[in-house]
Formats: sequence, C-alpha cells, structure tokens
Amino acid sequence: MSIKKVAEIAGVSIATVSRFFSKPNLLKQTTYEKVKNAVDAVNYKPNTLAQNFRRGKSGLIIVVVYRIGNPIYENFTHAITTTAQAKGYDVLIKESSQAPVTVKYYQDMLNSKQADGLIVMTDMPQANRKTQEILQQLPIVFIEGANHKDLSSTQYLGLDNYRASLKATNHLISLGHQHIVCISPEAINTAYMQRIKGYSDAIKQANFKTEKVLYACQQPCNLPILLEQVFSTHPATTAIFCVDDDIAIDIMPLCKAAGHQIPNNISIMGFNNIRYASKTSPPLSTVELPLADIAHHAIQLLCNKIDPTYGPSVKQADQTANPSKFSNFINSPTLLNSPNYPPFQLILRGSTAKAPS
Repeated sequence: MSIKKVAEIAGVSIATVSRFFSKPNLLKQTTYEKVKNAVDAVNYKPNTLAQNFRRGKSGLIIVVVYRIGNPIYENFTHAITTTAQAKGYDVLIKESSQAPVTVKYYQDMLNSKQADGLIVMTDMPQANRKTQEILQQLPIVFIEGANHKDLSSTQYLGLDNYRASLKATNHLISLGHQHIVCISPEAINTAYMQRIKGYSDAIKQANFKTEKVLYACQQPCNLPILLEQVFSTHPATTAIFCVDDDIAIDIMPLCKAAGHQIPNNISIMGFNNIRYASKTSPPLSTVELPLADIAHHAIQLLCNKIDPTYGPSVKQADQTANPSKFSNFINSPTLLNSPNYPPFQLILRGSTAKAPS
C-alpha cells in the first residue's frame, strides 16, 4: 500500500500524510484523526529507513548506562524503548564502563550520525564552562548521575537519591534501630554518594554517636568478610541499609548462614526495588525511584532537542507519561534538598521490623 493511497482515503495531500509521521503535532486534530483512520484502515507502514536517509537522520537514539547487566535498568530501558518507538526511533543501549565518557566521545558519536540523540545515565567528569556550552548545543539528555550542575532543566533530569535514602534510614530509626550500618558498592558514583549522604545525615540528625559505611567490591566476593567485620566490630548492629538491592539480596542468605534471623534480630533495607526484591525470603524492603516516568519524559525532551519544531503533542502514542509530574524537575544535581524532584516510594516488606529488645 502506498502513501498516495492513504492520502486519497483520508482526502488530504501526500505531504500531510508525510507530516503525520514526521511532525504530527503540526496537524489539526481533525486532520490527524482522518489520516490516522486511513493509515489504520489499510495498515500502512512507512519506509522509515528511506525517510531517515532523505532527512539525513539515523533514526536511532543511544542510551548510555554504566553497566548493562544492572537490574535497575530493566524498567527504565523498556520504557525508553517503547516511548522512542512510538516516536519513530529505535534504541541502542551502550555500556560506558569500558568506554571513555568524554564530551568529545559523545560529539563524535553524534557528528558521525551514529545516533540522532543520546540519553546518558552515567557519571562524567565535571565540565568547564566551554564544555558546558558545547553540551547545551548537543541533543543529549542526562539522567541522575550526570555531573553537570549548570545544565538546564531541558537537558538534566534528577533523581532524589538523597531524600530517598534519608527517608529509608529514618524509617529504620523509627522502628527503634540505633545501630545501623550502610553498605555500598566499591565503585562509587554520584547516585551512591547521594544515598550515603542521606544515610549519614539521618544518623546525625538522630544524634546517634557513630555511623559506619562499608564498601563491597563489585562482585559479592568480599561480602562474607564484610559481614563478619560488621558483627565482630559492631556487635550491636540491628539494621543494615544497602544502597543497592543487589547487595541487599546477596547479604540476606549470608546473614542467615551466620545465625541471624531476618527481621527478628537484623533488619535489611535495599534501594531500587529491582524485580527480584519481592522474591527474596523474606521479601526485601526497599526504595523505588520513578525510572519509567523519567524515561518517558527524557524521550520527550530529547525529541525536542533533536528537532525544536517537534514540540509536545497530545496526539502521541506515549500518553502513559504524565507531564504535570515533571513541571518542577530540578535542573541541578547539587540541590539535594529541593522538594521538586519526581516522587519516590518506600516499599515496606518483610525484611524490616522493630529493633530487638
């Protein structure tokens, strides 16, 4: 079926049908509905490869994460992919742990037409003013860990790691726990630092005398030694706050093997609410950040940067995102106490309980 036939059925020009696929926000609602009905009636599929070639576009968005295997990215990448595809883009996930995360690296990727835009969810070195100016001109949206305090709210989306961990630690304190240890991966990034700070501030605000942060290597290799250290040097410990669900899940069977009962004499709190968190025994209490909602909004921002005439459209297929939730997105990762981050949720399950008497 040709685009000409779709135009005849809809009673519009071929250019209007083309605009339906490239810039639907420019069409009147009545015209949009006419074309949509015609497209659905004949099941027309445009040749996106040919369209992108004519427009000098790749039709690809690259999402850069630190480590692809991290379960936290599951919901995020699914939401990114479905939202991007609804807007005519394919998505490629790229790992940064083995690649240089420099502005030049991203510039070269875009200039060589490997992608039309980038979504970056990993740390970068602090940029100087010139580099910031370059970044502002590129179709890139940074999420969470990007270390660029001067980026505008159209290019940076923050996650409230600080207040989320503060709330999680305060919940443990409200249960009567006074000896709470924090365990973090050895590879520290901005998100983990913010979570550790939230834990530390909660301990200080409760006027507890000590705080203890222990670091585990990327694999669970030293966790048994780490736990032995916790219970030998801090025998009064009744709760462990892990800045990552992966660590919390690895710790739970080790605690049981050491003779501890969860949550009777040791409570464990995770962070991220990955898919396996509800499958542990007992199910893991944790914190959930709105990554799927962030993903929807990131794609909208990126599409606007790729093509400033694109604009938000109520006609788009990705209406699962709620733009009003993001009207006050923070534009600086350094403003940790701002109330304007998207909401997080404390997920309370069976791994936390009142401190033992």
